[in-house]
Amino acid sequence: MKSFAILLFVCALLIGSTSLAAAQDIIGMYADPTGTSDYIVVEAYTNFNVYLLLKNPSSTSDIIAWDCFISYPDISVGGNVYVVSWTIAGGGTNTVTEPEFQVMMSEVPPLDNDETIVLLSAEVYVTTTEEAAVYIDHSSLDPLGNGQPTYCPEDWGGDPGNLVAMWQSSGDPDLPVFIINPEEVPVGSKNWSAIKSLYK
Repeated sequence: MKSFAILLFVCALLIGSTSLAAAQDIIGMYADPTGTSDYIVVEAYTNFNVYLLLKNPSSTSDIIAWDCFISYPDISVGGNVYVVSWTIAGGGTNTVTEPEFQVMMSEVPPLDNDETIVLLSAEVYVTTTEEAAVYIDHSSLDPLGNGQPTYCPEDWGGDPGNLVAMWQSSGDPDLPVFIINPEEVPVGSKNWSAIKSLYK
């Protein structure tokens, strides 16, 4: 019986360490710069800000580059979302056209490593109160070839193997990381991930 208890304890430790590892290098869109709300409810033509965040980076080095592609129902293609402006944190330079991002921090200091790092902010409004889902994917660069957004730590040493994949906060590239005017707002103990799973 004692051996079984020890086995359960070891398994619990392994499961715990796996879940901690899975929670690193998370990229998501939020209604606040601390990353507490991944949805927002707003009236039409009301400007608001959203924030692209990297949470719990596994690298201890500052960040000198990052890439991703942000998909949303843009009004230019019949959607209801208009981005007034994009602001890249730290004054980095995007080498491609938004909403694709291949950002270099070459002319400015790197982004300080922290538990939550603001990569960019955007001023947005919607033309209707219909639900609008936001997704994050890799850029056309896809430097790791694994279909994930990436970031480059300052101590990468010129080795592409030291680039770090970022993982969508929704847990799946095919699930939205942010919802504007969700049809069902999470209340109390309702699991927001379960609501997002409706998009599968």
